[in-house]
Amino acid sequence: MRWRVTLLTSALIGALALSGCQSTSSSWGGVDPDPRLVNDDFSVSWISYVTACATGALVSGGLCLLITDGDQKAACIAAAAAGCAIGAASNALLDNLRQNYHTKEQQLDALIAKLEADRQKAVYMAATANQVYAEDKAKLASLKKDIKSHKAQKAEIEHRIAYYDANIEVLQGNLDYHEKALASYQEARKGIAADGGNSDSDRAKLRECDRQIAQLEKAIEQIRGSMLSYTEDRNVLNLSLENYDQVAAQA
Repeated sequence: MRWRVTLLTSALIGALALSGCQSTSSSWGGVDPDPRLVNDDFSVSWISYVTACATGALVSGGLCLLITDGDQKAACIAAAAAGCAIGAASNALLDNLRQNYHTKEQQLDALIAKLEADRQKAVYMAATANQVYAEDKAKLASLKKDIKSHKAQKAEIEHRIAYYDANIEVLQGNLDYHEKALASYQEARKGIAADGGNSDSDRAKLRECDRQIAQLEKAIEQIRGSMLSYTEDRNVLNLSLENYDQVAAQA
């Protein structure tokens, strides 16, 4: 039976990769993002999300696939995809903490450690994104002057847009990860606190969780700010490119 479950898990993960539960592909169009934005010090992993996704998929679609043949398998894959969303949004982190740590103190210590690791990554990303964007903003000001004086080449504008798109994709992926992580941390903290019987030490650890969560929220907003700034500048360049083509057509 175990080999069937293993095979089923692999099949479901493969199917869900096609249905959108996982997304690891890049569409940078041959232009890389700023290398500082993909630094290993704050790179994020989607493995924990995929694990929750696969768990939800197995519950919702696994049995269906085992007992169904033919065209009905498509409906099972759809059910598995829905289960992916349910599993990822559920209290998977809290369940994991309760399974692996038997006392509230141990659960809170583990939660704080996970929070601290992700908070540091988010803070590093936020600071780096802010620095990179500040430099790119200065370069954009120079490029806009060249565009206004008709000195900029179309290829230069197109390359800059592709570079902005690559940075936006990296920042969006980082945001997606940290927002999912934040939601699961908030739910885990709430669930542990709701178990009752909190000692003074437990309450102190819960306050530390709250502090870490607040800092993570702040870092997430800073990352979002950089991404939105890049998006606005990319839109300005897109408009400049459209005007460039119109001028060229009239020449």
